[in-house]
Amino acid sequence: MNKLFKISWHAFFDENTFLEGRSIVEAETDYEAANKLIFEKAHEYRLRKTWIRIDSLVELIS
Repeated sequence: MNKLFKISWHAFFDENTFLEGRSIVEAETDYEAANKLIFEKAHEYRLRKTWIRIDSLVELIS
């Protein structure tokens, strides 16, 4: 059964460019949610996966 996770994240790229965001991700585990977010944001913003850092990951209770 899939769960919802709220993930706060940020990414540094170029010299002084900083992105930060909060996302809701549906996944079975917190590890899967983190990987899914990194893959999606790397593709969406054309970033290297290693540039994306997760600040917090919280399971939402439904």
